[in-house]
Amino acid sequence: MGSFAPKGHAQLDPQRPSAFAICDRCGFLYNHRALKWDAQYAGNELRRTGFLVCPTCFDIPNPTLRPKVLPPDPVPIQNPRPDWNPTRFITEDGDVLRSEDGGYHDFIRETPYED
Repeated sequence: MGSFAPKGHAQLDPQRPSAFAICDRCGFLYNHRALKWDAQYAGNELRRTGFLVCPTCFDIPNPTLRPKVLPPDPVPIQNPRPDWNPTRFITEDGDVLRSEDGGYHDFIRETPYED
């Protein structure tokens, strides 16, 4: 019988025995204590992926996987008024456009009222 010699990056120490494990990412053999849990962002928190990886395969979690935090909407004002441009309701010949209900908007004038 031959002696068992580990293949890969595992160290065999008879004085301090240690379990061997295979890196889930690269497949090389390492001492189990050298492997770390891999984690990635899931929402705003880090979650383990379930992979035990070697120091070479261990990555810093990618911050672009975090959701972007948007600022709150601005506070609305009370009684807002739409932008009003009276000249857009007057035709080229000076007539006032009719509203959807068929009435005239006589308050829309190109020039202000004269007293």
